[in-house]
Amino acid sequence: MALVIYGATGYTGSLIVDEARRQNIRPILAGRRREALEAQAKQWSPALETRLAAPDDPASLAAMLEDAEVLITTVGPFTDYGMPVAAAAVERGIHYLDTTGEQTFMVDCRALFHYRMQAQNRVMINAAAFEYTPGTIAAARFLRTIGSTDTLNITYSMGLGTGASRGTLKSILRLAGAEGITFREHEYAALRPLDATRQIKLSGDDDMQTSILFPGGEALTVPRFADVANVQTWLIVPSILPRLGPLSRAMAQTAREGVVYSALSTLINRLPAGPTAKTRSQSGGQVVLEAGEQRTDIFCPDPYGLTAQIAVDLAQRLLRNEHRASGVISAAEAFDSDQLWQQLVAFGVTSQSHQ
Repeated sequence: MALVIYGATGYTGSLIVDEARRQNIRPILAGRRREALEAQAKQWSPALETRLAAPDDPASLAAMLEDAEVLITTVGPFTDYGMPVAAAAVERGIHYLDTTGEQTFMVDCRALFHYRMQAQNRVMINAAAFEYTPGTIAAARFLRTIGSTDTLNITYSMGLGTGASRGTLKSILRLAGAEGITFREHEYAALRPLDATRQIKLSGDDDMQTSILFPGGEALTVPRFADVANVQTWLIVPSILPRLGPLSRAMAQTAREGVVYSALSTLINRLPAGPTAKTRSQSGGQVVLEAGEQRTDIFCPDPYGLTAQIAVDLAQRLLRNEHRASGVISAAEAFDSDQLWQQLVAFGVTSQSHQ
């Protein structure tokens, strides 16, 4: 039973390869650059197997997945490159994990592939990463504890102050100004950028922080397994951003399209691949869940390292066929949320509850 890691030479992909080896898995390394793949493969003894594949070459994707049981892909932005890869996994009839934070891609995967994956008893989990797996798992436990509620608010502090990878920055460009979906009055509803703002005080901070309503993954996944009328996902941003209003929307829309996007992508490619190990060890993200007077704060160390741990742990569970449901679903639907939470705790995730 083989695990294929596509995007293995990228920043997040390399961390996932390292984590797989720590867990005594010998993954197949896949990507678009032969020399980079071979150099990475030779870091291990004996050298790992490599396979070349490109998102615009269906035959290469099919060959990449030969004899595979699980695919982890980090190749993004997923709205640009992800769909052919996901389709190849569905066609091959294997389990699929990705590290996307792009809600539009998650919506499309669910619409296109859910029933085919169910028919094959296979699992596709989008966002097997800091975004949005810990939040979804925590929401399942949180809502089970407090019972039904009218509104669940989930707020992210991304922990990117110490640096972001090139892939993350490009995905942010693609997300900037994009419309999305929220869950309102028991229905999925359209969400425009900067539709709403709110103030929140994070644990350990004296000052209130500004957050904007944004298209997070939990707005899609939580309503599928919880009795809740509204699920709103929020993102901590600089306080000036909402005050710019229409100008912010226009600037974000411009940044994600055409010549401007290409120019910004070129600039991003000149940046370091991502934060150093030392920098990552000093970083952390926070997820806050609120329902009425109930609140739980989730503290996640090193979002990139945690993403690698989450992706490999879920791959291991799928290799062992431990899933209890199939289709395009969240980790909290595919597996027991209490067991998943205990694994997150082992990875260094902590929580604090308030009333």
